[in-house]
Amino acid sequence: MTADVADETSGAGDTTLRLKLNLWGNDGGKSAFAVMPFVTLPTASEDELGVGEAEFGVIFPLAFELSHGFSLGVMSETDFVRDERDDLNFVWVNSATVSHEIVKKVGGYAEIFTAFDPDRTSAAEITVDFGITWDLGDDVQLDAGVNIGVTREAEDWNPFLGISIRY
Repeated sequence: MTADVADETSGAGDTTLRLKLNLWGNDGGKSAFAVMPFVTLPTASEDELGVGEAEFGVIFPLAFELSHGFSLGVMSETDFVRDERDDLNFVWVNSATVSHEIVKKVGGYAEIFTAFDPDRTSAAEITVDFGITWDLGDDVQLDAGVNIGVTREAEDWNPFLGISIRY
């Protein structure tokens, strides 16, 4: 009888830079829409944790204020990512997030995330995600959470920490 041994890799991941252009809202009103182009740079400490070359895409986030202090965010995204042969592939990503303030400046959220890569598989990657956010000021937010895989294509779980800075 043999024991199953899982492969593990740890370390820092890649760096993603984003630029957000608000088309409306975000500083007032009950809805907001933006365009966010981005690039992911290969800065991972281990090859298994990152991309070999830069990848890029664009995100289209739409946010709504709901009643009782809740908010809803929906997003569609197009990514161009590299496969094992270093070819660029198109990936279509979508998510829906419900959030609410827990205590002053600390919020919580739940999200459903899907990614479809028609170049590699016809099956979707689906995760259910949970996290908290902490507003450090008008222009800085910390976040932490976990993404939990629902389909075989998704990682079983992925904890994360992040920072967002608006200028």
